[in-house]
Amino acid sequence: MNDNEHRTIQALLPAYALGALEEEQATVAAHLAECPVCQAALTELEATLGLLALTAPPAQPTPGVKAALLARIDQEAQHASVPAQGDLPTPAEQPAAQLAPRTLPITRIPRSVMPLVALAAALIIGLLTWGIINQARLNQQQQQLAAKADEIALADTILNKPTAAFSMSAPTNGDGYGQTVAGYIYADPNSNVGLILAYWLPKINADQRFQIWLQRADGQRESAGTFTADVNNSAQVVVRTPANFAQYTTVGVTIEPAAGSAAPTGPSVCGAKIRP
Repeated sequence: MNDNEHRTIQALLPAYALGALEEEQATVAAHLAECPVCQAALTELEATLGLLALTAPPAQPTPGVKAALLARIDQEAQHASVPAQGDLPTPAEQPAAQLAPRTLPITRIPRSVMPLVALAAALIIGLLTWGIINQARLNQQQQQLAAKADEIALADTILNKPTAAFSMSAPTNGDGYGQTVAGYIYADPNSNVGLILAYWLPKINADQRFQIWLQRADGQRESAGTFTADVNNSAQVVVRTPANFAQYTTVGVTIEPAAGSAAPTGPSVCGAKIRP
């Protein structure tokens, strides 16, 4: 079977799953017997359509409908005659036609409405997929909020630990305030999360950022990300380091391009010694 015929079969799968095919039924069934790709697609389609039973609340019949149904059942039971045990024919006496299993007629959807059936199936699958995507986004947002709450709790712990506070000094003056850049970095040696509170930061261009640098005892520097200041030239930044703060001796901030730098290239803004 060529690609065009294969795509034709795939287009018929929604109607096949709903039992809406007529003469194409045998063609699709024969193809499914030999094509594992379409078998997997049909299995997934049938599973998706099966979820429809869970998407709507069960309908409750009205009291009048229920009473009418029970009355009809009672009426038919009274008119039904049950033959005596001796009158029942043995299996050998029953005609072959009576012994054959009965099959219920299959109601087929007219061919003229098959495109609508396929469209409805596609819309149903699309709505279910949209719901799954929205649920995934909601889960992601919940995870982000949980992570933010953990950050706030950790920052509160660090702020209340006197031995984790180190004063930051700067060689330059802040722009517009006439004050020297000042602030603190809170760094617990046993944690890789810290907090920088900086004030009177210099103004920078839109294509620039402040970048945080961590220096080890051997002079090697590692980046801890970039940040910007608020309208008051202040910043409160959560710092995440590659290793615990015990591995670093100095924390510094420089002015770098917006994308950040692999090594310090701009002027130093402020810094603090956090280890001997």
